[in-house]
Amino acid sequence: GIGLLAAHVAMDYGDPTDTTNDKHGEFVFDPTHQNQQVWAVYQGLIQQTQYSYTADYKFDPESGWQGEQTAYTLPTVVTENRLLNLDPYDFLGFLQISVTPGRINTDLVDRIEVPMQYTAQSGWQTATTIVVRPGNAAQVWKLRLADKNARTYTYSTNCYLKDGTLISSAPATSTASAIIVSDPFVG
Repeated sequence: GIGLLAAHVAMDYGDPTDTTNDKHGEFVFDPTHQNQQVWAVYQGLIQQTQYSYTADYKFDPESGWQGEQTAYTLPTVVTENRLLNLDPYDFLGFLQISVTPGRINTDLVDRIEVPMQYTAQSGWQTATTIVVRPGNAAQVWKLRLADKNARTYTYSTNCYLKDGTLISSAPATSTASAIIVSDPFVG
């Protein structure tokens, strides 16, 4: 559902500078390797119970998700947990914004365009314009975010009347996962 092609994890136990006693393991999870994998390390006398790991995620560029990258290498994590679940949601954000027609006067309004823009803290930007017509089904804009907490985007509306008149709204910022688009008329 998020366009994930493969996950790779590299794990280290022990002091990485001690090449004699350091233990290293790597695992790949993809469509041909979906089962649980086990990393067993015999260390003799236990000197420590923690290990470190880093994960790489690769995403399908044709999945319908827009993201700054198609591959992400996450920072190294140190843990004592003996069960490691690789979950891209722990580090990456997946924002799906549903744009749905609301109250739109079909006698007056031809369409309402919704320009939307997202800017990441890194400076990466992406934008789209969703065209809403009365009676349309909801449309979804899918964003894969390098920072799962940076979910703020901007949008505005351009309402085109059947006589050619344009009524625009000022840009608004939001973190909502749904926008209901209505015409600018009151009553």
